[in-house]
Amino acid sequence: MDCLIAEADKHAAELKSLLEAAKTFSRLTFLFGTRHWQPPSFMYDCLYLSVAVPVPDLATCKRLWEEGLAASDRFSPDIDSAVLAGKFRFGLSQIKDALAAATNLAQWRSPGEWQITVSDLYAACRTQSSPKLGAVIQEEEGDDAVSVVRDSAGQPIEIWVRWHEVQDFYASDSRVAGD
Repeated sequence: MDCLIAEADKHAAELKSLLEAAKTFSRLTFLFGTRHWQPPSFMYDCLYLSVAVPVPDLATCKRLWEEGLAASDRFSPDIDSAVLAGKFRFGLSQIKDALAAATNLAQWRSPGEWQITVSDLYAACRTQSSPKLGAVIQEEEGDDAVSVVRDSAGQPIEIWVRWHEVQDFYASDSRVAGD
């Protein structure tokens, strides 16, 4: 849903088709996304409820990572669930997706005796979190804030991000030497 509403003008036809199909063929439809959204005027005769699902707290997230990591003996022993929970505050389905992606990376790298490394897991987690970052940037800076330059095969070769100026970048955080 996020990809449709992030650029609503660009995807107006697709969004309208999706909503019309849901209205016509389903009594109950769930649409999931990370952004708040209100349906367009042609949907006013339908009941619409927006339900916020919060990100899990740090303790819950750590427990979910621990459970996911315990499901396999292929994880490197230096993977720390507390660090993962702090860096990637994912829900259960995102953790499962990240673990599956990390498994695929490890198997691709070493098809015989493979082990999932911290690097595999971080790379997989970044694939889960990057779309959210792009949505945040677009929400704060506008739809044209992220530009992707692609090669002839359509693969990204450059990603340009326009961001607002911060008066005192290094003083904007509470980082102090020795922390």
